[in-house]
Amino acid sequence: MRENSMSDTQTITSNAVEWHELYTSDVDASIKFYSEVCGYTIQDMPMGEMGTYKMFCKDGKPFAGVLDPNAM
Repeated sequence: MRENSMSDTQTITSNAVEWHELYTSDVDASIKFYSEVCGYTIQDMPMGEMGTYKMFCKDGKPFAGVLDPNAM
């Protein structure tokens, strides 16, 4: 029996919506960890006075955001 790893991808069916938020007190360390372990890239989305929202991407497609809840 084969076990899934964190880097396995799932097939998303049409009309499916999925989004994740990672709240962390150390955004930079979290980005470094998930980039190295899972191969995720980061896309920045400027939010004006609220700063920059960081999004994890897989195969160039954003699927999750990462932010520090104490900075909100």
